[in-house]
Amino acid sequence: LTGQSMGAVEAVGWAIGYLLLPAGLSLVAPLSLVGLLAYLSFNILGNLIGHANTEASPPAPGLYYRSLLGAVFLTVPLSFAPVTEPLKRMHGNEVLRELPRDVAAAFSSRYPLSSYVHFYTRIPVGTVGGRPSQFDVWGPPATPPGTDALWVTEQDPVPHELIEAYESIDEPTTLTGNFGNQVAHVFRVYRLRHHR
Repeated sequence: LTGQSMGAVEAVGWAIGYLLLPAGLSLVAPLSLVGLLAYLSFNILGNLIGHANTEASPPAPGLYYRSLLGAVFLTVPLSFAPVTEPLKRMHGNEVLRELPRDVAAAFSSRYPLSSYVHFYTRIPVGTVGGRPSQFDVWGPPATPPGTDALWVTEQDPVPHELIEAYESIDEPTTLTGNFGNQVAHVFRVYRLRHHR
């Protein structure tokens, strides 16, 4: 790990943490050497690359205080501050708790949205369309014949493959997620009825 953005004790702490996570997970499921090496390579090299663009030069004067000010804008809703893209990703998603739970699965074209749906509902999720993600590695959730599913989106229409896989699709309901007094998300939720 690089040393410009953290002290030696913190760097050692992170290095130990990188090993404790797979060690703990190995108590739940077997862990192969290849899996461990892939995990360490991805995380450590990813951090080196991620820090490289900020550590090429000495820290700018006042960077610490500007960072603290930025943290306030990212976590406290201010009526005068616009809801920008980073804020939208972090806030307003808790409205997904209101999704119906009597379905076999929920789908989205964007893996962050699928992740939020699963986090707030524990419904099995998958992605359809969109860029490749971890959901493609895990495979689609089980949707036995006759079961319903959800298509959750902010902008994407129901994909053709889901239209073909279900007998009918209900008109969408709307869930609005706010950050303070501003709208951060307007989710459209389609119920896909009776998997073929």
